[in-house]
Amino acid sequence: IIVIITEKLTSLLCLFGHKNTMGKTSLTRSISVNHATNQELIDWRWSRAVPAGCLLMLIFGSSYALAVFSLPMADMSHALLSPFTSALGVQSFSIAITMLVGGYLIDSYPSALRIFIFIGLLITSSTTAWLAFGAQNLDPKTVFLSTSCMGFGLGTLYIGGVEHTAQWMPELEGLAMGLGMGSLGLGSIIGSKLFQLLIDILGVFNAFMAMMGIMAILTLVTLPFLKFPQRGWDPRAGTATISGSSSSSIDLAVGHKLGSKLLIQPSFYQLLIIVACGAGPGYGAMVSFPTIMRDTFGLTAQNISSLFAILNVISMCTRFGIGFSVDFLAFGKGYFWSGAKNMSIIVLLAQCAALVLAPMFAASRSFAGFFACITTLFMSFAASAVIAAVLSRQIFSPVNSAIVFGFAGGLCDGFTTMVFSILISTVEDKAQ
Repeated sequence: IIVIITEKLTSLLCLFGHKNTMGKTSLTRSISVNHATNQELIDWRWSRAVPAGCLLMLIFGSSYALAVFSLPMADMSHALLSPFTSALGVQSFSIAITMLVGGYLIDSYPSALRIFIFIGLLITSSTTAWLAFGAQNLDPKTVFLSTSCMGFGLGTLYIGGVEHTAQWMPELEGLAMGLGMGSLGLGSIIGSKLFQLLIDILGVFNAFMAMMGIMAILTLVTLPFLKFPQRGWDPRAGTATISGSSSSSIDLAVGHKLGSKLLIQPSFYQLLIIVACGAGPGYGAMVSFPTIMRDTFGLTAQNISSLFAILNVISMCTRFGIGFSVDFLAFGKGYFWSGAKNMSIIVLLAQCAALVLAPMFAASRSFAGFFACITTLFMSFAASAVIAAVLSRQIFSPVNSAIVFGFAGGLCDGFTTMVFSILISTVEDKAQ
């Protein structure tokens, strides 16, 4: 449904024309393609490519709902709670490492995308089964290691889904990320309710095994439809731009590789700071949400699950809404040239206000005020990935976007969320 709506909006957004991207060169050669060939690619985009990328993001998004297992595991043995909570943060860092390596591999070997995703599926399935046996045997060490290592498989779905959707929507950078990240949010919504239902019906062990089977089947369904378009393909044009040899010509719509020069770009580190500040507090609130709401306001597991689902709906709408709106928030060529940059200013200001007010509302036992602050933190976390993905393409050109997003949305995001998760688990331990 989202993809169909997006297709109808494409004609409106295309009126804004081509976006200029830094790091591009005019050394290109073009060959004409007939209208049927271009139309076939457009048809493939909406009927197969974009839905497949969104489905990968949906599968990955369901992993954000793993926090619903925390209370049932704590009921089995309180010794499992801290290892599982902190491992969710380490898992985020594992995802980051995979995104960084995967970004390089996808840029260098785009034809190997399906193999990359399939290997990730094997890792995800095996670590999920390992986690199930660890929980059944009440083994904190196994729970920690398996949950942490699961990220190496989940990261392939994330970077693969982001790049697949973005490369099939080159003229709509913000909307592409809104679709992808919105699908991620939808996955977390479905996961939060589905996992709780599986736990209630099957128990923790069988719920993990059922989760493994569902994720495996859905991932296998996407594999036949995963392939990148030719570098430089533009659905608005009647020609296809084909890049020449790596030593002589570069695609106009793609840019040129920065390589190690990326590490001396000030904008690169500014992007990392934006992502770290946006993602860390929100993720810390997300993984600790069940414990916070139970201990602070005495809510039941069922009530917490319902609130978590509501927050995930809000996060999904935030991802799609921000991805859609950043295409309209650019003003001129000065300081406010980028809609994604302008959105980051708004998001971080709102997050700062929430962090200041949340302890006050918690101390006064004001549920409405505290929940509003938590909602803001969830929204800032949802927004950070969209902003990182769009800025990676706008600032460093599409040819560098995968590796830049691997650093920003992967390594930096993962390290920051890991730190906040470990801090939260430490606080939880001291509070018991």
